[in-house]
Amino acid sequence: MVVVIAILMAVVAMTITAWPIIQGRRERRAEGQGDDITLDELLARRESLLTAIKDLEFDRAVGKIEEEDFQALNAQLRTEAIEVLKQIDQRMGVSPSKAVPRRRRRKAARRRERPPIDRELEAQVEAEITALRRRPATEAQRLCSQCGATLDPDDRFCGQCGAPVAVS
Repeated sequence: MVVVIAILMAVVAMTITAWPIIQGRRERRAEGQGDDITLDELLARRESLLTAIKDLEFDRAVGKIEEEDFQALNAQLRTEAIEVLKQIDQRMGVSPSKAVPRRRRRKAARRRERPPIDRELEAQVEAEITALRRRPATEAQRLCSQCGATLDPDDRFCGQCGAPVAVS
């Protein structure tokens, strides 16, 4: 009984909290101001919708939500996400058929813009790595494989987490 009351209180609280947002959205659509959304707002909305879809799928997987509720909410979220994606493509001047090739071209251009690796710096780093690998184990500082704490040479267990230490 307590669980039912808690759920009802949560639903009422969410409704009261969301009501001004829902009303504001309806008023904007009625006034024709729905087109004034910026690209950043659309991208943020896309991310929130994709996160909501993932959360909904997780909730279904762990049994928090019934299948029929999942189907209804999933359809609603996916429809909304598709509309947001279409608006983003329209704002960016991309037709759906050209969207993928343009993204690939941008990715390739970014790869070409990367600065070349400094060969001297790379050789220096490799030399330091090789020197560390060749250093005798007695010089090397012993660390716990579980938590990374520093170990004394005679320790059998980690003083930080209590994990057994491999004897070398």
